[in-house]
Amino acid sequence: CLAGLEKNFEGAITINNLSLEEYLRTHRIAIISQHYSHFPWMTVFQNIAIAFHDQGHSVAQIERSVTALLQRFQLDPFRNYYPHQLSGGMQQRVAIARAIAQDSECILFDEPFGALDAHTRSQMQEFVAHLLQEERRTIVMVTHDVDEALYLSDRVVVMGIHPGVIREIISVPLPRPRNPEVRFEKQFIQLKKSIHYMIRSESITASLTHSSPMRPGNPLTLGLYIWSGNAPWYFAK
Repeated sequence: CLAGLEKNFEGAITINNLSLEEYLRTHRIAIISQHYSHFPWMTVFQNIAIAFHDQGHSVAQIERSVTALLQRFQLDPFRNYYPHQLSGGMQQRVAIARAIAQDSECILFDEPFGALDAHTRSQMQEFVAHLLQEERRTIVMVTHDVDEALYLSDRVVVMGIHPGVIREIISVPLPRPRNPEVRFEKQFIQLKKSIHYMIRSESITASLTHSSPMRPGNPLTLGLYIWSGNAPWYFAK
């Protein structure tokens, strides 16, 4: 909806006091998806350079700008590689470089690290945290990883299910710049617990709403599909 790709929704979207339609007439909004969204027949250089399409730059300007981005993102040695020759983390760096090249005030991340292994995902989170400090752009990220949300965000929006509505908006008062050790600080852990309780209560509520009737002689059903141990106590809290 924010990118203007989905138009069937209720309510209104405004950016900088402009309606979304007005904003998109003169601005771009970049999207980085979970699946590596590259042109497979183009090299790394070409996949980034395409972001400058229709912006009025000369070939020489594009060459300089893309080279600067390749160096900044540590991709210069791979400029003539094709996407299938890169690791998952490198492919996402190419996607982020292309988003930066579009000069968007707002960049949308749709679970961009979901397909990465844990080590690479951690590296990419640190990379984006550093990028946020340098670029000062608005990033809207969809993620199911609570640690990732808290580490990267200024605000965390907790969504409900059935229907998908906003349940809570939580400010993250952790100072920037943030290093990976912030995850072990007391304030981070308290925020993480709070969000997990919200998510758990949403899941239990949905299960209670949509479960089948209790069967006689089964004391552990409690309106849930599966007995989940401490779930009622989380719900109570």
